[in-house]
Amino acid sequence: EEHDCNNNKTSQTNITTTSSSSSLNSLKKQPRFSISIYFWLLLSTLIVSFVGFLLLEFLPSFQKEKLKKNEIILNKSENKNELKTNNNKLTDKILLLIAITVVAFVLYGFIPGLASYSALPYGNDIMHLCVTLGLITQPISSLIATFIQIKSTLHIWLTTLVGILIACYILVFSCLSPCPPFKDTNWGGYIMVACWIITFALFMF
Repeated sequence: EEHDCNNNKTSQTNITTTSSSSSLNSLKKQPRFSISIYFWLLLSTLIVSFVGFLLLEFLPSFQKEKLKKNEIILNKSENKNELKTNNNKLTDKILLLIAITVVAFVLYGFIPGLASYSALPYGNDIMHLCVTLGLITQPISSLIATFIQIKSTLHIWLTTLVGILIACYILVFSCLSPCPPFKDTNWGGYIMVACWIITFALFMF
């Protein structure tokens, strides 16, 4: 039964009895805007960016900004070699675009949403280290990449594949949450922190 707050007094014994009950009610604040509005804003930003890149690529007024190709008269054999070189460059560009798409999807798509599922079973400290050190690793890797550049498409893809494998490790352990392997060990959490740091470092590099 629920009891109201009452002050009961008895004149014979001069004893005052006070009974009170309290309850906690959750107070939900209304969001400033709905989720659908957020996704529409995000979609409009992507569309505007895509249109901007198309304008930079195809508008005649921006063609002057591109590097002018040197006009060289080549014989037939040289023309064949040039065609092969152009085909190789086109293949490299396609592979690099695919790598960029994969990296962007992993790094900014599903990896940030897995922090609580992959790291929280090992404790609050492990989760804090994963998120904090992962964010610190991004600018450091970008700074190192300005001095140590990887220009080989093969090396770039090898780095991307290693990052994908480690990201798959994080994904699998997130699916096994809240009871992932090595949950009751200290080194299991340290492995997860190392995976987060290496993933951000490889993808940002």
